Amino acid sequence: MKFKQYNESFVFRNGTTDASKIQEFNGKKFKYTYSCGNAYERFYIEMFDGLKLNPIAKITDLNARPNTSAYINTETETLNRYTELCSNAEKYVKNLIS
Repeated sequence: MKFKQYNESFVFRNGTTDASKIQEFNGKKFKYTYSCGNAYERFYIEMFDGLKLNPIAKITDLNARPNTSAYINTETETLNRYTELCSNAEKYVKNLIS
């Protein structure tokens, strides 16, 4: 079984990042939402039930610690982190659905 991707956006501006991705797996749609900036980092997984998005996991559920450093990452560092979290989210969703 493979993930089918519908939409992805990654916006890095002035040290803050907003990104999201929508994927389908086994007929269910999932949205990954990522945001980070100065001293915060958030990542959420939501599942679409046909009417609304329901939260099912957050960054700590993926065995990752949010980066709360005041250091602002570069665009490349942020993209690598987002990619890593999305990969972990796919594994989480596969385990959840299987």
